[in-house]
Amino acid sequence: MFNKIPKEIWIASISTLIGALISTYVPKLLTADDVALEFAPIYKEKFINIPSLLDGRVEIRVDEEPQSNLSVIDVYLFNRSNKDLKEIPITFEFYREDGSLLPEVLGKNLSKPDTFPKDSIIEIPQQDNQFVRYKISSLPVADDYKTDFVASFVFLGNSPPKVRVQSDYNDGKAISIYKYDKDRRKRNQIIQIILIVITFIFLFLIGVIWDARRNKERFLNKLGSAAETIEGTGVDKEKLRQIAVESYQIATKKTK
Repeated sequence: MFNKIPKEIWIASISTLIGALISTYVPKLLTADDVALEFAPIYKEKFINIPSLLDGRVEIRVDEEPQSNLSVIDVYLFNRSNKDLKEIPITFEFYREDGSLLPEVLGKNLSKPDTFPKDSIIEIPQQDNQFVRYKISSLPVADDYKTDFVASFVFLGNSPPKVRVQSDYNDGKAISIYKYDKDRRKRNQIIQIILIVITFIFLFLIGVIWDARRNKERFLNKLGSAAETIEGTGVDKEKLRQIAVESYQIATKKTK
């Protein structure tokens, strides 16, 4: 049954399968460290939107003290390692580029998958308002840019500070941490496309070589059959050559 399937379909199917596997796993091996963590911060200024029509009539108060507004940082965490990270400490450090005083952290939370137990994320108290530290029992390898691990921080004031993420050693290995970069993602996508094209061309050339060898085998088989047929019949060499040419033409036509 499989012998009746055209070789073009075989080549296209195998190319698609191998290309999908290569484009999925090879870029990770080329661009990711053994232990790597990517974070994507989202800054939200003036989190509470007060319409101008209500200006002066609506007031934001925290502990009975009036505030200009609140600001928020959401930090998305992605495990870019080649394995799940266990018992990993994560530290969020807040800073102002101009070195000015940091606003107070009113609220903080690090979300997790619903299937994880409550104690899978533990906050480690810090004396300095500049740092918030958690310990995560397990951080699975991220699926593209989907994650359930999102750290949220609420601050006093119109604009939040900047944030960077740090971590200690994991299983004796240093954790490589980098901020989300859309250009990095584009480079990975370009690598995937190039690998798919190279795979298709490689498999196509293999198909061409295999097809040529099959034609050669058919030709030799036809030629052998012709030689056996005319053996001892007194047919001259010119006739044998003609039969050989016709056998080759038949074999070529059948492969097209």
